[in-house]
Amino acid sequence: LYELIHEKGVMVMVSAAPVYDRLKNVDERAEAYRKILKDGADIIETDRPEEVAAAIQTFYPRESRKYD
Repeated sequence: LYELIHEKGVMVMVSAAPVYDRLKNVDERAEAYRKILKDGADIIETDRPEEVAAAIQTFYPRESRKYD
């Protein structure tokens, strides 16, 4: 679905707050945030922006599909 949306030139946002932000373990949350972007999302809506930034800086933008 992400690829079909990207073909139209539209960016995709995923809301992390309802599910991923509620994970108890910080490492699990970090992996979840990285997976969101690896799966093709462009923007993450979150209540934990500092954690998201720390989690994705380990690979972004090098592994981001947005730059393929």
